[in-house]
Amino acid sequence: MAFSNQRDVDRLVAPAGSSDALFADSSVRGLYIRIQGTRRTWVLRYNANGKRKKLLIGEVAAISLKDARTEAVKVLGQIRDGADPLADRKARAAAPKKMTVGELVHRYLAIYAKPSQRPRTFLETQRALATHIEPLHTIEVDALTRRDLAERLLCIRQMSGPVAANRARAQVSALYAWAMGEGLATVNPVVGTNKFNGEKPRARTLTEGEMRLIWKATEGSSDYSRIVRLLLLTAQRREEVAAMEWSEISADGRTWTIPPGRAKNGRAHDVPLSVSAQTILATIERRDGRSHIFGRGAGGYSGYSRSKVALDHRLATVRAEERRGRPLRPDERPAVEDKLPSWVLHDLRRTAVTMMAEIGIPPHVVEAIVNHVSGHKAGVAGIYNRATYAGEKRQALERWANHIDEIVSGQRTEYGNILPLRARLRMHSVADAA
Repeated sequence: MAFSNQRDVDRLVAPAGSSDALFADSSVRGLYIRIQGTRRTWVLRYNANGKRKKLLIGEVAAISLKDARTEAVKVLGQIRDGADPLADRKARAAAPKKMTVGELVHRYLAIYAKPSQRPRTFLETQRALATHIEPLHTIEVDALTRRDLAERLLCIRQMSGPVAANRARAQVSALYAWAMGEGLATVNPVVGTNKFNGEKPRARTLTEGEMRLIWKATEGSSDYSRIVRLLLLTAQRREEVAAMEWSEISADGRTWTIPPGRAKNGRAHDVPLSVSAQTILATIERRDGRSHIFGRGAGGYSGYSRSKVALDHRLATVRAEERRGRPLRPDERPAVEDKLPSWVLHDLRRTAVTMMAEIGIPPHVVEAIVNHVSGHKAGVAGIYNRATYAGEKRQALERWANHIDEIVSGQRTEYGNILPLRARLRMHSVADAA
């Protein structure tokens, strides 16, 4: 029995009493449907080197008659040119599996980077290779091209700025230099790629309106939304929040202690948690056998690029809906002007530092909150200040959380005791250094 159209294909059944039947295509010679019990597959029969062979094309349920014919015609053309697709398929299956970029990164971090680098340096290496270039992880090591890498670096530049892109470029170069020395790679795809200009400290601070939009756009229970809100509430660094562990939270849930190995300056850092921050953590369920609060698999949270793109889209949608005074219809999209001006997650920390100064929180307390060691807090005095400022930090972060709540709710309270201009300028410099 033959079939000639999709309707015929859909109606095909094996003859009564038969558990294995073949049906020929009336259009493409050699193309068949094979029915074995409940399984229906596309099969191509052909001759190669004097032998009759059968090549499996795929499941009938997943491939239409039109697509099966297209694939069969392509394969038959290869056969006429002297190829043997079945033999080629078997050869590829038997060939040794080639290492991917992701597998190389895992080996490099475990064998070289972690044992030889300081904790802070290792965290930066891990962030660049495990997070920033994650979309390249599925590519084979020697199949990664200069163009692939350049396009990814451009994406990092657009998402996180030129500094992050240039650091990622340097880390990939170091990765491939090591791999070539180990015989795991033959070329370094970084060679010939361009560095980005514009490596200068960012000075972006969010406006109150932008803070309100970000807070509104992070409603929900996703890890990324919670991380963004905690970054604003605690004024800590992205990597510190993303890799937060349950063991770092005090028994009463009121204090988070960042261990020396995860702090930028190598000093243990106590972060009093405001009621708002405690509430966020209280909504997170502990996952069996996992010490990290955020993320899945090994380590803390990753996948920032995709999450940031999604958040930016939500921000633009919120602005568009507020501008129009109604929800967007399914066929509507935010306008270009609805997009929030270029911002990165570290701007949340800079904004927190700046605004805490503006509502009258003393500079030395803000420095203690962000674990910024300078001046009177350096040296042995810093050890004592860790305890001395504990109460002041807690009061300041609770006040800051209340201020955020007022901004988000639109019920601002005017604060007195605003810092003199000199102190406010100093705090802007603290924000840049942090």
